[in-house]
Amino acid sequence: MSKKSTAQWYIATTTNGNEDSVIKTLKAKVRALHFEDQILDCKVIKFRSVEETIFDSNNPTHNIPATMRNSTYVKWVTVDNGVFKKYKITDTNKYPGYIYIKMEMNEAAWFAVRNTVNITGIVGSSGKGAKPIPISSLEELELLNGESSNPDCRIVITPNAVIEMDRLLFNERGELVLDSEENKTVINKKTTNTESIYGDLDSEKEEFNNKIEFKVGHTVDINSGDYSGLSGQISRIIDQDEFIVDVQILGKLVNVKLNRKQLKLSN
Repeated sequence: MSKKSTAQWYIATTTNGNEDSVIKTLKAKVRALHFEDQILDCKVIKFRSVEETIFDSNNPTHNIPATMRNSTYVKWVTVDNGVFKKYKITDTNKYPGYIYIKMEMNEAAWFAVRNTVNITGIVGSSGKGAKPIPISSLEELELLNGESSNPDCRIVITPNAVIEMDRLLFNERGELVLDSEENKTVINKKTTNTESIYGDLDSEKEEFNNKIEFKVGHTVDINSGDYSGLSGQISRIIDQDEFIVDVQILGKLVNVKLNRKQLKLSN
């Protein structure tokens, strides 16, 4: 009779921006050491978003690209004569600097993980031989299992990532949903339907927000994007519309770039 697995999910910290390469390195090490029964999986949690840009060849200020090739992360659509839409899909790390490892917590597996290039530690380990503790966050465990308590979210699992995305914008394969007749995303239709009702109010709100002078040291609330619902402190001003904000994520201070529309001063 085979032994029942007691593997659990743990969080490893990495140098920022190296999460994907660390996962590839660790998986290669697992294969080389034949540790597949001890280190079962490793993932990074990401959020998929889409940015729309309109190019009008009739407008001399628009620089129309010489080629308009579709790829996994870029979709081009012809709207009208000389007018094109570019949809750029971006996957960003929801928890920068963290990867998630499903493993048996024993000396051999722990040694293999913590001695992987660019892994800087394991959350819950205080050093001096103390073993780390498994994840207890319900939200993260749900995501790693391909679930979400948010009905508006869709979860797509790839070999190296768990990707959270808007259910209205992406299908079950994680592909952008476009209306073939109107060449619009679902969210664009939604915006169009509400503009006539809320357009004036939104314009006033945006005008008011543009008058706010954000300064270094200001505490701000994030109201949209991957970090919506979190608060942070402005540490650097890039220009009048973009800021670097320090945000605490899982006990670690992370620098994120945000625009003016995503921020409001904390009360």
